[in-house]
Amino acid sequence: MRRFYLTIAGAAILVASFFGTSWFLEQQDLSNKTVIYPPLVRGQALSFQDGANRRVLLSGWSGPESWGVWSDGTEAKLGFVVSGLTGKTAKIVISGGPFIIAGKLPQQKIEVWSSNIKLADIVLTTGTKEFSVPLNVANGDTVVLRLLLPNATAPKDLQIGNIDTRKLAFAITSIRMDE
Repeated sequence: MRRFYLTIAGAAILVASFFGTSWFLEQQDLSNKTVIYPPLVRGQALSFQDGANRRVLLSGWSGPESWGVWSDGTEAKLGFVVSGLTGKTAKIVISGGPFIIAGKLPQQKIEVWSSNIKLADIVLTTGTKEFSVPLNVANGDTVVLRLLLPNATAPKDLQIGNIDTRKLAFAITSIRMDE
């Protein structure tokens, strides 16, 4: 019986440690290089279809879907290491589409930040398939992009179905970096 209680106690410690570590990492400056991010190679697209490349999606993203991933909430973060650049100027191209409802939610706004510097103000409307954000980075740099999504809205709040309570703003399908 003692062995059973020790097993339960050990499992509880492991679970608490996992969630404590997750919380701690979320509170940290995610641009810290001690966190290992996947590489984003110049010219190569990273797709988010069927749950691929989830390590890039740091926080604020819903579960994977066959076509990509919805943002969930008023902030979402992407993290990666720059690979294959020859100069200091680059741009990240983010593909997907906004959560738009005619007559109720005509546009989505996105503020893009990195290291407490605002990189871009984006307004997405019907038909928007991608947008680009200039980056001043070099090969090997770690980049954490913070997307502020002030118009994120739950479909349920717009009387579109009665189940989906996620606060949607942008559906991401892929990213790529170009010079």
